[in-house]
Amino acid sequence: MVGEYTNNGKQQSNVNDGSPTSDRGTFWAYTYASYNQGSITSESRIFSNDYVKCATTAGQGGDNPCKRSFGSHHAGGANFVMCDGSVRFIRYTIDINALAAMATIAGGEVINDR
Repeated sequence: MVGEYTNNGKQQSNVNDGSPTSDRGTFWAYTYASYNQGSITSESRIFSNDYVKCATTAGQGGDNPCKRSFGSHHAGGANFVMCDGSVRFIRYTIDINALAAMATIAGGEVINDR
């Protein structure tokens, strides 16, 4: 239901050289340009705390999946709040397809994230 998003990427500079920057973040209750949405795709580049690395890694949709990604400054993964109210720490090493399956409604997926 809810996941963390922070990043380590390059901060905006005074000179716009066209390279991706990490000044875009997720904001609660702010609907302009999908700032409040995260999504899981089948590309492992989207589960990281480095927006610039994600944006410069080839993949479908250019940098758009990176703008809706998940990541944290915790060592090795990020926290997610599940619909039952529990909080789970999901490791960056999880199979991205398993994580995408977990993001479905009533999919019945069973996952071992250890």
